[in-house]
Amino acid sequence: MAWIGIDIGKAAVKVAVMRWQSRRLELLGLCAVEIAQDQPVQFAVTEAVRAALGAATLASSDAVAVALPGSLVSTKVLTLPSSANKQLHEILTFELDAQLPFDITEAVFDHRKVASPNANEMRVMVTVAKTDDVRAQIELIKAATGHEPERVGAGAFPLAGAIALVPSSSEHPCAVVIDIGTKTTDVLVVEQGSALFARTLSVGKSGLPASAAKLAREVKISLSAHKAQGGETPTVVYLCGGGAYVPGAVSFLGRELALPVEVIAQLSTEVSDSLSPQMGELAKFAKAIGIAMSLSGKAHAFDLRRGELNYERGFAWVREKAPALIGFGVALTLSLCLSAVARMHVLSVQRESLQKQLGDSTEQVFGERTDSPVRAKELVEDQTGVNEEDPMPHADGFDMMIRLSDALPSDLKHDVEELSIQKSRVTMRGIVDTPADADKVREALRKQRCFADVKMGSVSAQPGTNRQKYDMDWEIRCPEDAVKAKTPQAAGSGGAGGK
Repeated sequence: MAWIGIDIGKAAVKVAVMRWQSRRLELLGLCAVEIAQDQPVQFAVTEAVRAALGAATLASSDAVAVALPGSLVSTKVLTLPSSANKQLHEILTFELDAQLPFDITEAVFDHRKVASPNANEMRVMVTVAKTDDVRAQIELIKAATGHEPERVGAGAFPLAGAIALVPSSSEHPCAVVIDIGTKTTDVLVVEQGSALFARTLSVGKSGLPASAAKLAREVKISLSAHKAQGGETPTVVYLCGGGAYVPGAVSFLGRELALPVEVIAQLSTEVSDSLSPQMGELAKFAKAIGIAMSLSGKAHAFDLRRGELNYERGFAWVREKAPALIGFGVALTLSLCLSAVARMHVLSVQRESLQKQLGDSTEQVFGERTDSPVRAKELVEDQTGVNEEDPMPHADGFDMMIRLSDALPSDLKHDVEELSIQKSRVTMRGIVDTPADADKVREALRKQRCFADVKMGSVSAQPGTNRQKYDMDWEIRCPEDAVKAKTPQAAGSGGAGGK
């Protein structure tokens, strides 16, 4: 897939086509088409864009980006407390609403954090444009190509993507990019690869040489504004745009700004052989190249396709990518299957190794070889005499009270004077009307499945009454609690892996 950058100027439309393939970046195409001045502006621009993209052989899967002119974009640097980071979007909306000459609901903005000298503060650079202006730019590209642009850049900022490809840019920590167009000039200051200052001047090459002094003065004012915001002093000027080829432009700006001036003449990318004629005018395509590079995802360019204008890929893109997605899915499935098979093989080998170790151990210790864990456990129990016994009883003290209440006949008058539970042994002192009633209590308790060894103590008259007092004790033991001893026959039965 190629990245296509479209630079719409006052006099011409310039297109750059870039492609990242096999870990290398290649410049595939450059095309410039003049805008007819004798036709309605909208129609003329649309036709120029269509012609330029036609020459660039736009494919359905190619990604397209465009930029809004700097005259339609406002850039601000806001200083906020560091605590504002959690609700940055809401705070920026509030701050911009107080500073913009139009309602914030009619605007879209993008932001990027920049370095701040104060650790307790946060500096945020914001670009703002009217929603209608951004939508108009989107519709223009859509009308010309049938494709919506994925990104809409802001003013001069896309130039940073082109400067990053200039071989000498790494030698200069701070550089100025001056893009001289027909009617306007973009000034961009780049520090350590990041664009930190941008301004669009209302003077271009059409007024030269008469407007040269004004252009130099406006550039100086822009650089002073950058320094006033805490920026570094530039060490080089990169000249681009159509005005870069005006005779005397390089020497004039170098003298006025007291800085070395270079016209962008080469890039650190591979270049298609068919572009040899256009490479002589590479500088005028700088912004188009930067706009294309914003699609790479690596550039820190602003994107005004936000909010309701946010770009959404359609079904055509999914259909275009379907073969690659299906291939990836098949490869992933095969990888998972192979991984599962390899894991099962490893587990099988480990199982065989463990079974062999178990057989060797049982033969050495017990004189019987077995690779069955069940049989090995039985051999250990036979030797140690340890039986597994469930530590949890099937009837506890609370359950005993319920069973006692249920066991006594409902027509029997019975009082419990004392009840003691020690582990599984229960001692009770009760009061009944007659000795026969005490016998009824004993018989009733014996019928309970979890009451064992019920014993009656002495029965005697209760002093001062006609009732009888008795003592009785029993054991709490359910049949499930009893551990069955293994018979020699059961102990001798071999497991599946027996000898």
